[in-house]
Amino acid sequence: MEIAERLENLPSEAKFPDNLKEKISYDTDRKLLIFEGVMSEDEKNELLGISQDDLYRKSIEALFRRSQITKKREKKAKLSLRGSRDILEREKEGTAPTAPKENIQLKGLNPPEREEPPKERLRFSIIGQKIQEQSKQINTGQKGEAEEKATPQTQVTKELKDEWKEAQTFYHEFVVLAQEVFDKIKEGQHFEIEKVRNAIEKLIDDLTLGNESIVRLAAISDESYSQFASNAVNVTVISIKIGVSLHYNKSSLMELGMISFLRDIGLVLLSHIIEQPRRLKTSEYEEVKKHPLYTERFLEGLGIRNEVFKQVVLQHHEREDGSGYPDKLKGEAIHEYAKIIAVAEAYESLTHNRPVRAGLPPHTAMREILEEGVAFFGHRITKAFIREFGVYPVGSAVELNTGEKARVIAVHKDFPLRPVVQLMADAEGKPMSKILNLLEKPQLFIKRPVEEGKR
Repeated sequence: MEIAERLENLPSEAKFPDNLKEKISYDTDRKLLIFEGVMSEDEKNELLGISQDDLYRKSIEALFRRSQITKKREKKAKLSLRGSRDILEREKEGTAPTAPKENIQLKGLNPPEREEPPKERLRFSIIGQKIQEQSKQINTGQKGEAEEKATPQTQVTKELKDEWKEAQTFYHEFVVLAQEVFDKIKEGQHFEIEKVRNAIEKLIDDLTLGNESIVRLAAISDESYSQFASNAVNVTVISIKIGVSLHYNKSSLMELGMISFLRDIGLVLLSHIIEQPRRLKTSEYEEVKKHPLYTERFLEGLGIRNEVFKQVVLQHHEREDGSGYPDKLKGEAIHEYAKIIAVAEAYESLTHNRPVRAGLPPHTAMREILEEGVAFFGHRITKAFIREFGVYPVGSAVELNTGEKARVIAVHKDFPLRPVVQLMADAEGKPMSKILNLLEKPQLFIKRPVEEGKR
């Protein structure tokens, strides 16, 4: 197990002890402090003792916390996988056929083949109330006493149901908070920024711990919330998820999250134009393109004069190839936070309904990101985004080679073509509800994505 934390420079006095040199190292090219294995309290204290540099010490503390979190996750993973392995053993009848390999557009995405799948934590949260309601309808029959006995699988199911409920509550509260913030902005009133910080800090903790339910909620187009409020929360979730993938430390994730949430205050001030149920006139569009400047001025009025905030707010519509606005910046002239927010914003916008169009299915939106991503957002950010969300993102409707219809509910980072799916209907169209991990079902594979209503 390898964990890493971003550190711009290793202090010159920081000489790693001989007994830890095989465990800890510093990658100067990627600017990562890397630790192999689980860091003990004694090892943490020994590493803290070699330098008083504040950033270095924070990185060591972060590595220690993350190693402890990973240790807990691996312990839980044994329970999650035990039931699946038992089922596989009972199902084995000869050699299972191997699923054909499939091509994807982003070079270097497929990892090398392994003899056995990685024993990572598999989280099988259900997407939305619709799936939960359908499962209840299908499973209304009487259960025998044997079925009521606790098993590893039923324990995992209960844990995931609890996680889903907690995520629903948190997501709802976060969107309501966003709506309150934007309402106050429209009315020219001050809002409690500390409440926003607290919500983002909890979001960071949840995503760092591997809680994916909040990501799945961000994938649902729920029109009971206002566009501005849900967009602010969804883009913040996606951005932080990418930041975690890039090994950002907590302070960097907080900065990225706050900017993601507040980046479009200028649009809120222009809501009288944005929310019209028609396409914008040229003059209106030109006015809307000034919203980064309006956001910057508003934040200055709040006393937020952080240079990174200012830079990213002004740049989150710039593009890697120079086709963005307002300054047509290119490549490294654009802050990495701005590139992360840009791809998060693009994906969220494509997959959610807008006044003049319906949202695209997740796999269709992902195809657009694949086609334009490197030119618009750069290779590093596009690859991190695809790695986190997969070729078939959460929420994608797919058809398996058996003819069964399913919905993707979880993605394996190292095996993007073999996600976890919730079966919705058999080959004849009869409703069903069953969770399958395609990573552990080599005889099954996704044949094609399907559009909603064409199943």
